[in-house]
Amino acid sequence: MDSDSVFGFLAGRWTGEEQVAPSRWMQGGVSQATIENETRFGGAALVHEYQTERDGRIWFSAHGILTKGATSDAVGLFWFDSFGFLPTEPAQGTWDGRSLIFTRNSSRGSARHTYTFVNPDEYLLHLESSADTGTI
Repeated sequence: MDSDSVFGFLAGRWTGEEQVAPSRWMQGGVSQATIENETRFGGAALVHEYQTERDGRIWFSAHGILTKGATSDAVGLFWFDSFGFLPTEPAQGTWDGRSLIFTRNSSRGSARHTYTFVNPDEYLLHLESSADTGTI
C-alpha cells in the first residue's frame, strides 16, 4: 500500500476489543472500541471518530483529523479528546510502507499513534503515552 491509498483504506467503521494500560487519566482494562473514519477534501483529509466503552457506557472519546500535504508525503494529526486538552499544532507523521506513525508532544506529555496495516480487512491502532514532557 502506498501513502496515497492509506486514508481510503482507513475509511469506514471499525470495531474491536482493546487493552488499555492504566494511567493518571484512566483505569486500565479491557474496552470495546468503535472508530468511524471518513475521507474528506478529495482524500486529502480523514475525519476520525473514536470512542471506547466499558460496562455499557462510553468512558472516553476522541475526534481526530488526519491530513496529507499537497506536494509531499507529509501527514499531520490534530487530536481532540474527552479529557479536554487542545492541540496547539498537528502531530507530525511518517509513513514507512506498513505503518502510519504520529508523534505529538504537549503540556500533558507525549503520545505516539501507530496505525499498522495487517491485511485488507484489518489494522491495529496502538496508542502509547508518556506523562512527562519528554519525547516518546
